[in-house]
Amino acid sequence: MQRHPDWAEGMSAFLRRRLAQPAVSADEADLLRDVIVASRADTAVQAIVSDALAEAATSTALRLLLLEVIERSEFTAATLPASWRDRLTEHLLHADEAVARRSIVAATRIGGDRFDAPLGKLAGDAGRNEGLRVARQLLLEVNAMGLPVGCEFLDMIDRKSVV
Repeated sequence: MQRHPDWAEGMSAFLRRRLAQPAVSADEADLLRDVIVASRADTAVQAIVSDALAEAATSTALRLLLLEVIERSEFTAATLPASWRDRLTEHLLHADEAVARRSIVAATRIGGDRFDAPLGKLAGDAGRNEGLRVARQLLLEVNAMGLPVGCEFLDMIDRKSVV
């Protein structure tokens, strides 16, 4: 959209419409992911992603897609838009384990200490999946040492390996 500013309004309307749908096909999900990642620097697109993540009616599949967009956005802790940082922080505490896992991967890729408090809270939450609690605690300890972290897991929803 930066090269074609005249497309911005139409693209924004398209994204809002599609992200309001309860589900999208795999091909459409790939298209949405690619379009949003390519347009990640556009403040209108950033607002659309943030609004969709804040909306309670957003489906889990679309929520996971948007969290993957944040993960792949190549933003760092210093450059991540504040609205995305806030949504990601909220999603670390999400009740859905798949959403929480995807959020952990995104937060780990982005780095910084902004996510330490929610990760610490989840690490001590006995009501959470034991594997998630241990992973969160480990990430906190490694982050405290200042070491870079990489992780990979099989996303059980998409059946894709996530790095």
